[in-house]
Amino acid sequence: MFIATEHKITDLDTFSQKAGPALGQPPAGMRLQTALLDKDAHCCRCIWEADSIESVQNYLEPELGSASVTAYYQLDPYSAIG
Repeated sequence: MFIATEHKITDLDTFSQKAGPALGQPPAGMRLQTALLDKDAHCCRCIWEADSIESVQNYLEPELGSASVTAYYQLDPYSAIG
């Protein structure tokens, strides 16, 4: 399953410090497809491949803590264009 995350960054220094290790080395069974940081570093959007939204959420929330407010969405890969 593919999951999108949208991290609204509340503490850029902490997010920058923690996001690299968290996004770069996810647990087995979870794969980061892409991570996109907006030009002003206020928001980071990611696409994950994992077995559930909960598994991504249970991994990221303790890692990123209060450095961002994160929304999670299940994606439909069959409706993708491109």
